[in-house]
Amino acid sequence: MGQNCNFTLHIAIDINKGIFPDIMKLESKLINIVQQQILIPPQQNPLQGLSPSELEIVLDRCLEGARYLLKEIPDKDGYTDTKFMHFFRSNRVSLTSLPSERYLEQPQIIVQKSGNEYLPRYNTEILETVSRKIKELMTINIVLQRGLERILSQKFLYSINAKIDQQIEVVRHLCSEQERYMETMEPFDLRLITQSDIANWMNYDSTSTVSRLLRNLTIQIPRKETMYASDLIPTLIMTRHKGIYYLRQLQKDSGLYENGTWKVSDSKLIDILNERYDLQIARRTVTNYRNMLKTR
Repeated sequence: MGQNCNFTLHIAIDINKGIFPDIMKLESKLINIVQQQILIPPQQNPLQGLSPSELEIVLDRCLEGARYLLKEIPDKDGYTDTKFMHFFRSNRVSLTSLPSERYLEQPQIIVQKSGNEYLPRYNTEILETVSRKIKELMTINIVLQRGLERILSQKFLYSINAKIDQQIEVVRHLCSEQERYMETMEPFDLRLITQSDIANWMNYDSTSTVSRLLRNLTIQIPRKETMYASDLIPTLIMTRHKGIYYLRQLQKDSGLYENGTWKVSDSKLIDILNERYDLQIARRTVTNYRNMLKTR
């Protein structure tokens, strides 16, 4: 397991100054607390579990809708947690209708390569934008400042920082595992990796944590192309395409296939696919792929 347990504090808070990006190490005694909080959103916090990129989008919507909130809560005497939290929840819901291309406009993690090592880092421009937008909201009036101070607690910020570090580790692992694909960008060079594999590598109890870490996560690879990190995890559809493609390649080998008939069993094909193409599939799957070839 290659996970680095020394979390970096990418965003820190000072109520008098707002939010600002920073680079500093968390105290070791906080690490266990942070790990327990990762992606376990408290019911009261409408922003919990968001990545900085998602948080930026929600803050944009909040800035646009701030005047409507101020009509409902014109001064601090009319402030209630219920009204304020509803405002942020309603803006968070807008994430579900956002076009996926929006996240490709600015990569969240930038990957560089030094020798044989991939060096991912979080895009500081996003962190700076988040900081600026939070400051804008906090300076609109005392109502927004009061509400944001309650939402943007140290625990909340620690959970974001820990999520960033885990996303970086997942991306580092994926890039290393998909090194050949990173060089060629040929789909058939993708190794078969599942979210379960990543969960085991990161010592997570379930794949749901991996799914949340990869949600809307975009990366810029050394070739300067921007893509979703999840594109480095072949889907079942891609695996099927690869299996059929490799079987078609094997059909060109007269020692294995001739006159429309396979000369080897499905069990033997499993070994050949593994040895030649590093493709690991079950015997029943090989049978299904052979049948698909007959109908094409």
